[in-house]
Amino acid sequence: MKDVLSSKNYNKKVKVKCIVSGKSIAPYCVPRRIRIECQPNENMSCSKCKFNKNKIMEILPTNENILQFIDIPTNQVIKIIQDIFSIPCWFSYEIIEMQNIERLFIIPQTNNKLRSKLNIAPVSYYAGIGIDVNTSYLMEGYTTLYPKDQTTVHVFTKATKVKSDAESFNLTKEKHNELMRFNKSNLAVEDICDYLDKLYYSYAHNVTKIYDRFDLHLAVDLAFRSVLSFKFDNEIVHKGWMDIIIVGDTRCGKGYVAEKLAKYFNLGEVISGDNISFAGLVGGLQQYNKQWVITWGKIPINDCGLVIIDEASEIKPEDWTRLSRIRSEGVAEITKIHSQSTHARTRIIFIANPILKTIANYSYGIQSLVDIVKAPEDIARFDYALVVAHNEVDIKDINKRRDTVKEIYTKNLEQELIMWTWSKAQDEIIFSSEAMQLIYDLSIKLSKIYTFSIPL
Repeated sequence: MKDVLSSKNYNKKVKVKCIVSGKSIAPYCVPRRIRIECQPNENMSCSKCKFNKNKIMEILPTNENILQFIDIPTNQVIKIIQDIFSIPCWFSYEIIEMQNIERLFIIPQTNNKLRSKLNIAPVSYYAGIGIDVNTSYLMEGYTTLYPKDQTTVHVFTKATKVKSDAESFNLTKEKHNELMRFNKSNLAVEDICDYLDKLYYSYAHNVTKIYDRFDLHLAVDLAFRSVLSFKFDNEIVHKGWMDIIIVGDTRCGKGYVAEKLAKYFNLGEVISGDNISFAGLVGGLQQYNKQWVITWGKIPINDCGLVIIDEASEIKPEDWTRLSRIRSEGVAEITKIHSQSTHARTRIIFIANPILKTIANYSYGIQSLVDIVKAPEDIARFDYALVVAHNEVDIKDINKRRDTVKEIYTKNLEQELIMWTWSKAQDEIIFSSEAMQLIYDLSIKLSKIYTFSIPL
């Protein structure tokens, strides 16, 4: 059902796959079973009234009148009961059973894919208790109106947790045989670059339309194909997902490559850093109808997925520091009058313009990174940094007609490969002894040329 907010669905059953991005800190407690007794006076004849004796009435979660009890003072309860059950005279009541309702804030479920266009009500209600925030659910209920302002809301009566595509990925024999096309274990080391060059040449002509930018395609591709964690030489590397920044001149295609590949892989979410706050990135505490609500931001909402943050140079210096734990440990935390934490093991691609307008204004391009991210410890948390300049590709090569080329792999097969990569557990990622020794040797070599001036 693509548009569950349509008036055609008023009081109709709906099913919605969504992520619970937040909820009110305290649940509501409203009547479920009520004993009602008529209290006539001498001028009333109640012999035919259905309430002339004790009468037990129910307000089930499937009854939209349940929302009448949200955000009201106690002294209005009797009036609402009278209206719901059309009680014509004086009466007394006793609530003999209560029920919980949680106010939820939801967004379309992505399964780590590009954000769905499903149109759902951001504010909804669940008849029950115990819904986990920053978790995907299949919700079942109905669409109705909020009685205080007539806005469209959902009332859910059933909630089932659902797995992401990565968590539920099943490598069948057929898929295994198809994905074996990506197995290049027979290639010599020097041939791997040639293979990647052909792959990114195909991406450039068929997907991104940004040509002669091997390093730019590589940087984005590295983030998409990184794993959550792995074991290396019997030690667990808890942070396997990549944190990448691409700094470059305007019109170099850095944002275009990232967005086009995200669309091609049908994975990740693209956001802009110039109009998003720290609360939008990580989460925050706010008031809604006088109730405190914790809502999680884009990074934790995409746990185990990927986020592309364009215009990252607009992120405030203090916000880079506040992002430290989420980038290093994959944990988002809100510490206010009420504290909560959640997983945020999210691959991030930061895309930024240099503060001094162009890369040419720096003696070395990498110096532009220090202007964007001030604190050395925040720079150190990047796994990969790339600087691109507008003059690296000749203007004649940019402005000429080019044809599409034959794809090396199909789009669906490329998506399956990334989902297979994202689904890998620690013990499923194996390094050969030769690979481990090479990594140690290269680490020693890198340490000899490392400088603390740019602490990558």
